[in-house]
Amino acid sequence: MDNNLSYCRLTLTRQQKLRGWAATLFGILFCTASTFAPPVFAQTDDLPAPQPYRAEYEARAMGMSTEAYRTLSMEADGSYYLRHGLDLSILGATLIEVEERSYFQWQNSGARPTEYAFEQGGIRKRQESVDFDWQSGTVNLRRDDHEQEIDAEPGMLDGLSFSAQLSAMVQQLDQQGKLASLSESPIRLSFTIVDGRESEVHEYDIMAFEEVETTQGTMPALRVERWREPDSERSTILWLAVEYQYTLARLEQTESNGTTTTLSLVEIEFLDE
Repeated sequence: MDNNLSYCRLTLTRQQKLRGWAATLFGILFCTASTFAPPVFAQTDDLPAPQPYRAEYEARAMGMSTEAYRTLSMEADGSYYLRHGLDLSILGATLIEVEERSYFQWQNSGARPTEYAFEQGGIRKRQESVDFDWQSGTVNLRRDDHEQEIDAEPGMLDGLSFSAQLSAMVQQLDQQGKLASLSESPIRLSFTIVDGRESEVHEYDIMAFEEVETTQGTMPALRVERWREPDSERSTILWLAVEYQYTLARLEQTESNGTTTTLSLVEIEFLDE
């Protein structure tokens, strides 16, 4: 009886950790920010279109680790399909299984999403979807049984298409030679993210070039930090791989309780499609 009680307590503690891990990891991987172009960055040329790829990552948090994946492919109509996910099983039981999917078109100004979906299974289930109707000027948001409609605004992105937009914007800055002066002043980028509940503004500061350790090895990367209020105890740092078209090489998120979640590149392959 005592052994069963101890096992139940251990299982409950592990479930609480996993819930916190899932919320942390998938709440911060792909965030966006404002629809208005920030004064520091003015887009003057067409953004470079992303190249399809397949990447594997190692996710770590709270003493646990698992594999994660991201794939970007091009559809027959020229649109893009980006997929991201992970799963964690113990003794054959699935504790967490998450998949995100985004369909988006690529225009001169970058990504224009059409559909987004988020599905989480295991000990805690959740479903989200975002449908962008640019013709009618509306965006339909769903999270489980809750649904609402908001106005579509130019520049809106979902949490996955944002990652393609960020990489393209950084590539353009690099091509324009604007990353050479980072030692003098960081460059701030702004985006707007839409998920199953709301649209939210985030800002990111491009800080500096540096070497970063990943599961694949050490590589040159561009350090990008999410801007937060000075008194915030949370932090989000991304390193974008210079040699891989500024795709994500490493991510570190620290919560106010000191918990740190990391995502580290294992391997990446660009595809000819």
